[in-house]
Amino acid sequence: MQTHLDKECLGAPDNAKSKQNVNSQGFNSNAQNITPNITPNTAPSNAPTNRPVKRIKKTKTSNIGNFVDRMGEEEQEDLEFRLALALFSAGVPFAFVDNPHVIQFFQYLRPSFKLPNRKKLSNDLLDDVYDEVKTQADEEILKSKTLTMVSDGWSNINRESVQNFVVCTPKPIFYNATFSGKESHTAEWVANQITQQMEVIGVQNFSAVITDTASVMKAAWRRIEEKYSNVVCLGCNSHIINLLVGDVLKINEIKTVIDNAKMIVNYFKSHVQAAKLKHIQIENYSKEIALVLPALTRWGTHLDCLQSLQKSKIALEQILMDPEIRQKMNGTVRNYVLSDGF
Repeated sequence: MQTHLDKECLGAPDNAKSKQNVNSQGFNSNAQNITPNITPNTAPSNAPTNRPVKRIKKTKTSNIGNFVDRMGEEEQEDLEFRLALALFSAGVPFAFVDNPHVIQFFQYLRPSFKLPNRKKLSNDLLDDVYDEVKTQADEEILKSKTLTMVSDGWSNINRESVQNFVVCTPKPIFYNATFSGKESHTAEWVANQITQQMEVIGVQNFSAVITDTASVMKAAWRRIEEKYSNVVCLGCNSHIINLLVGDVLKINEIKTVIDNAKMIVNYFKSHVQAAKLKHIQIENYSKEIALVLPALTRWGTHLDCLQSLQKSKIALEQILMDPEIRQKMNGTVRNYVLSDGF
C-alpha cells in the first residue's frame, strides 16, 4: 500500500507518503492541492467482500446523562426492598437472581443497580420485608372498630401441623401461625391458641371467632365463649357450603353421572387419544378444550368436568369414527359418549 501511495497515486497528500519519497520527488506542502488528471480504479458496489457485517444499534447521544448511570446507597436499598417484596409475594424461587438472563436484563435496565444474591434475599431482605408487612398489618388491625378471628389447622410441605390465624377487619389479614409439634389438637389446646392471639391484639376489639364445624372446634367454642362473653363463635359458611355440596354429590343419581364423566376423561388422558381429540377439537372449534378430571373435595372441578365434556360433545362423537379408537375403546365408554341421556 505504501509503495502504491509513493509511486503511483500522484494525488495522495504528502502526509500519506513516506518522508524519503516526498523529498526525492521535490513535492512541497502545496502538492496536496494539485488535482491529478487520473480516474481512480473503484470497485463496483456489488463486489463481494470478506469483511463481516456489524449491526449498529441506534442510541441517543444528545445528553451526557445517557452514558452515565449512578445510584446512591438509599436508592439501591429501596430497589432491593421492592424487588424482594415482589419476589416473595409472587412465590418466585431465590435462584431467580442467579439466572444469567435475569442478571443481563437488570444490567440493561439499570447498569448501576447491583442485583442482590440469594443469601441477602433469604436473610436481610426477608427480615426487612417481614417487618414492613407486619407493621402495615398491625396498623390496619388497630384502625378497625371490630375484628373477627378466623383459624384453621393445616399441614405444610414438611408434613408439620400448623394452626393459622387470620384477622378480618373485615379485610382478611394473615396474622400468625403456630406449630403444634407433639401437642394434640384438643379443644383446650385450640381454644388457648385462639385466645392467646386475640389477647395480644386486645380481646375487647373482637366480636366473633370463625372455625370449621369439627367436634373439637365446637368444644373449643364453648371454652372461648365462657371466657369472653363479648365473643360469638360461628362455623365457616364456606366450609358449610362445601360440606353441603359434598353430600349432594353422594346422591346415587348424581354420583353415577360424575363417575361416568370421570371414566370418559380418564380414557382421553392417554397421549394418543388426547392428541387425536385435540386435532378434532381444532377442526370443529378452532381451539383445544381440556377435559377436566374432578379433584377430591374441590367440588368446583366436578362442574368444570361436566362442562368440558359438554363443550367437546361433537368432537367426542366424531372421534368414535376413528378406526383405532373404535377398535380399542371400552364399550361402556363408547355408549356413554353416544348416550343422549348422559
